[in-house]
Amino acid sequence: MANFKIKTVLPGFKRLFGMTAEVYNEAGEILQSVELNNSRKRFSFKFNKEDAFQGSKKAKLSIKLIDNNGDDFNFSAKGGKQFDLDADEQTFTASIRDNKKRGRAKLKPSNIILDAADGNPTPTPENPDDTAPVFTSGKTGSIDENVELGTLVYDADATDASALSFTLSGGDSSDFTINSETGLVTINQSPD
Repeated sequence: MANFKIKTVLPGFKRLFGMTAEVYNEAGEILQSVELNNSRKRFSFKFNKEDAFQGSKKAKLSIKLIDNNGDDFNFSAKGGKQFDLDADEQTFTASIRDNKKRGRAKLKPSNIILDAADGNPTPTPENPDDTAPVFTSGKTGSIDENVELGTLVYDADATDASALSFTLSGGDSSDFTINSETGLVTINQSPD
């Protein structure tokens, strides 16, 4: 029995509390469940490769975060800010290939609110979010010469009470592409 491992990260957070993370194959069968209680922002799933791929070369897995502690906070970020998973459950997808033994998944919960204990209300049209996002990624990135087009060169990670959208600007911005939802930056031209 061959195993497959997915390393999962929730960028922008330091600790995870009161949640269960579950991974499912395309048929909706659970592959593994992991309890997240005072866990770091990174956690892993390990499951049977055959159960995940079901005879296919590629598979699209579903990863669910399930809030187990009600209105208590589920995430803590740099600076001590605490967040609650607004919905009781959020689902993400991860694509994996049969020719590998491991994969990665970056989860960015969409409906996160600041915990009431933090003193900051959930942003609304009447009470907009006027606090700048908190970036937890480094200020610079580096790559080797002659890397392939589409190579990941930087990962912009930030947290905010409102939904985030990432963009690039500046003289060299056309040489790169940024995923507006995830903050992943890839290169469009091989550097020399």
